[in-house]
Amino acid sequence: MFPKPAPGDSFIDHGCRFEYRVQFPYGQTMPLGAYSYSHSVFAPCERIGRYCSIGKNVSVFGHHHPLDHMSTNPVFYKPKRFRKLTGTTTEHLGPAFQETPAPVHIGHDVWIGDDVTLRDGITIGDGAVLAANAVVTRDVEPYEIVGGNPCKHIRYRFDADTIARFLAIKWWEIDIQILNQLPMHDPVECLPQLEALDAPRRIPEERYSIEELLAEQRAQPLPAPKQA
Repeated sequence: MFPKPAPGDSFIDHGCRFEYRVQFPYGQTMPLGAYSYSHSVFAPCERIGRYCSIGKNVSVFGHHHPLDHMSTNPVFYKPKRFRKLTGTTTEHLGPAFQETPAPVHIGHDVWIGDDVTLRDGITIGDGAVLAANAVVTRDVEPYEIVGGNPCKHIRYRFDADTIARFLAIKWWEIDIQILNQLPMHDPVECLPQLEALDAPRRIPEERYSIEELLAEQRAQPLPAPKQA
C-alpha cells in the first residue's frame, strides 16, 4: 500500500477488500486493484480494478424514492418512520420499497475525473474514461469516453478491433515488470508485442481487508506480489 502506514496511523474501515500497491484517500479505504489510486471515498462500490485513476469528489447517487407513488416521502412506506413521527401505527402503508442504492462496479484502467456522480448499480467497463463533472446514469462500455449531465457518448478510445484485442489479452493481469519493457505509450506498437508474448507471467488477484494488511505489515516488510 502506498503511502505505507506509519506507526500509529489509523484508517476508517469501510469493509472493502483491496490489493497491494494502491493509494487511498488519507485515512480511509476503497476496494482498489493494484496500482490504482483514488482521491475520493464513495459508496456503495463493490470493486475497482487495477490501474484506475479516480479524481476528487466522486460520489454515488443516494437512496431511492418511489416516483410512481402518490408521494415520494418515506413516511408513507416505512412503518417505523410513520410510528416515530405520528405516535400511531397504520395498516394502510404500501408495499416495502427498496430505497438502498446498489453498488457500482468499476473495471480496470478506468479514469474518473473530478466531481463525477455515478448512478448506483452501474458498471464502468475496462478502459473507460468519465469526464470531470459527468453525471453517469448508465453502464459505460469498455474504452468508452463519456461526459456531460446526463452523460453522453463522446467517442471510444480505440477502434473496435483494437478494443477487442485489449480485452482479450487482459494486459492488466501481466507482471508490471514485463509491461515496463514494452512501449506502453504506443498501443499500435505495444499490442502486437503483448500478443506475441509466450505465456507471460500473470499476477493473480489477492485482496485484503485493512486489518489483514496492517497485521501483515506489522509482522513483516511489504511482500513481493505472488506470480501465477
